[in-house]
Amino acid sequence: GVIDILKRRGVKVHEVWFGSGALDLKEFLTRGTELWAKAREWLDGGCLDPKDDDLFFDMTKREWKWAGREENKIVLESKDDLAARVRPGYSPDDMDAFALTFHVNPPRRGKRARRRVYQSGDEQRGRSIWDQREDLFT
Repeated sequence: GVIDILKRRGVKVHEVWFGSGALDLKEFLTRGTELWAKAREWLDGGCLDPKDDDLFFDMTKREWKWAGREENKIVLESKDDLAARVRPGYSPDDMDAFALTFHVNPPRRGKRARRRVYQSGDEQRGRSIWDQREDLFT
């Protein structure tokens, strides 16, 4: 699959299994549910692009339920149940991709983030991650 191809090319890959156990087992049943919750919490600050209809649709269509032995943990609706309820073949791919960004701690903008140096390619050496990111928008 895609992960194997990336690994063969020497790309550092963080594999995430949405169905594996959450890191916060007190509140969430699966890692996927936990990541969706982190993404939602981050977005509470009004960071969503109002023009991104696909992401908004993905975020608002998937339901959750209580699960676990004592039914005290949150778990997302299965993709099969979601597709049956919304439309056949539907999958919240945009939201899944966005939630995956919360698997690792994203860098914060500021002095600490600027000290991190991007290490791929001689032409990029010595430039901060944020300097390179800003190049995309200028």
